[in-house]
Amino acid sequence: MSNSERQPAAAAPAAGAAAAPAAAAAAALEPDEPERQLTMVRRLAIVDVLLLAVLVPCSLANLEIPVAIFGALHGGLFLTLVTVVGAGASERLWSWWFPVVIVVTGGAVGALAGERVLARRLSAR
Repeated sequence: MSNSERQPAAAAPAAGAAAAPAAAAAAALEPDEPERQLTMVRRLAIVDVLLLAVLVPCSLANLEIPVAIFGALHGGLFLTLVTVVGAGASERLWSWWFPVVIVVTGGAVGALAGERVLARRLSAR
């Protein structure tokens, strides 16, 4: 085996050693994970409220094309909210009452209310 063939093998542990500090840095950021997830939930819920503000008048005016577009966007955001909050519950960032509230209230209202409750609990720590 020549020296040029041995060098890549010697470089591999150095790359693994460089990954270890990166993993340690990522682990140090984990305490902020609930806040980061709640920020995402808040932003999604605000966008959902804005969509509803457009969807409801369009629906009342029987505008089929805008209702189809904004209704699909609202439905997609609802599923995204439930998925994000359900993933947070499965990761034990919060309990399962949060996704249940979102489903029962139809999305944005429950998401914003639950986000406020959890944000207050986190700030009280």
